[in-house]
Amino acid sequence: MYYLCRTDDDGKREYDDEPCGYYGDLNEWQRYKSNVYLNCTFILFEEFITDGVYLDDEPLKLQRLVTTVFRDHKGQVMMVGNTVSS
Repeated sequence: MYYLCRTDDDGKREYDDEPCGYYGDLNEWQRYKSNVYLNCTFILFEEFITDGVYLDDEPLKLQRLVTTVFRDHKGQVMMVGNTVSS
């Protein structure tokens, strides 16, 4: 979970009680199947690009995760990709 935090002029941190977001691994999408995500309306998927091995059936696994999260409501997905540079 991600939480928002405010810092005053003295550097003291004050955290919000409610999470502002969640994170997870696409390769473990089946772990999330039994949860209910009614307050989740946006998925930010950052693709991990590598010179090596990719996740098998990555598009299918992402689609299954999206349908799990947005099972009972609508939502949006944003996909972000990075490039591999030498």
